[in-house]
Amino acid sequence: MMEGVVQVGELVKSGSYPPVLAAASAAFGFVFVHPFLDGNGRLHRFLLHHLLRLGGFTPPGAVVPVSAAMARDIARYAEVLRHYSAPRTAMLDYRLDSDADHIDVKKQPLYLYAFFDATELCEFTFACLERAIDQDLADELAYLRAYDSAHQSLRRWLDAPQPELEKLIRYIAQNNGRLSKNKRGQFPLVGDDDITRAETQVSEAFAASWKRSLHQV
Repeated sequence: MMEGVVQVGELVKSGSYPPVLAAASAAFGFVFVHPFLDGNGRLHRFLLHHLLRLGGFTPPGAVVPVSAAMARDIARYAEVLRHYSAPRTAMLDYRLDSDADHIDVKKQPLYLYAFFDATELCEFTFACLERAIDQDLADELAYLRAYDSAHQSLRRWLDAPQPELEKLIRYIAQNNGRLSKNKRGQFPLVGDDDITRAETQVSEAFAASWKRSLHQV
């Protein structure tokens, strides 16, 4: 099986097969085989990102968070997995071993897997890539710009260690412009007036980012 994955990689590198189709087919095919006791999900995500990069879909030095987009639509992710695997599982003679972490398959006809229809899986991968590029990356960039702006504003006047300054901005941004009472105790050396000033400047920096998020709800 791993030799097959390597062959897919070589096919993608040659430019003779669309990288998204190859990445979806190889990564989800790996999940269905589920060859290891642990780490199959992580390798599935690695194959997605690796083959997209190998085929030139992902620019050098960049990461398109397609696996994160899949995780946000976990119900649909599980649905496309079941749509392929459930009919085949129903045709297997298997037993769940209560004394071990494996399934004892009595008979597994090879024809069940001979013609792997990855159409729905590829469509799902394309949809997740579209969300990752058009929405998730744009949201992340908007957040980083807002964070940098808030950081520049606060460090001009707030005398605080770097980790404390970063934490203060993060807590205020996460709570829509206010430092919660539960978090207030983590900044004993910052006065109430300075907290209020920090809340105002963080809110101004994050206004566009929050507005963008509200329009997507």
